[in-house]
Amino acid sequence: MGLTATQVPLGFDPRLFQPLPAVREAVRAELGLTRPTIAYFGRQTPEKGIHLLIDALDRIRDGNWQFLIDDFIGASAYTAQLQAQIERLGLRERVIFFESKHEDMARYMNAADIIVLPSISTPKWKEQYGRVIQEVMACGRTMVGSRSGAIPEVMGGQGHLFDEGDVGALAKLLATLLEKGDFADEAARAYALANLSVNRQAEIMAGLLRREG
Repeated sequence: MGLTATQVPLGFDPRLFQPLPAVREAVRAELGLTRPTIAYFGRQTPEKGIHLLIDALDRIRDGNWQFLIDDFIGASAYTAQLQAQIERLGLRERVIFFESKHEDMARYMNAADIIVLPSISTPKWKEQYGRVIQEVMACGRTMVGSRSGAIPEVMGGQGHLFDEGDVGALAKLLATLLEKGDFADEAARAYALANLSVNRQAEIMAGLLRREG
């Protein structure tokens, strides 16, 4: 007998993750964000490819941008490597660090303009879901992800993709988005609300229960 599989999203809370214009302006003022802001949110481990994003930023150092990232100073050998990379490339004045609990992340996602998830596959790991993707899209901001693991699937044709590990392609994409200058993405928000929220999760689960009942 064949089996039927139903995909249920991890789900995000649309009451938390939504466009917040007043919060955006307040957080940007608080952090000193005065330029278009490229951001990374998430774990700081080598497979997340943050070092590649920093290399890409170095290639567009003449552009008008700032980089927003969680405060990772001294957290691990990899974060120390990232700190040294930022210093070596002379990008320190372009980088803004912040600390936040997950329930406050929507504030910082709203404050950013372009959020990048530059994950790279390893022999033992591929990006499985990428919670940040759905949350960023729900906030209506520009999402950029590598074609690693489940990232393209979660993005669902929204946002912008580049080949994993391709620093040149990422740099070119970021430069293009900065030049365009329009960072609100209502289509991505609509997709996230329709397909990835806890509300959609509940609908799918309820349908499954009715089917079994």
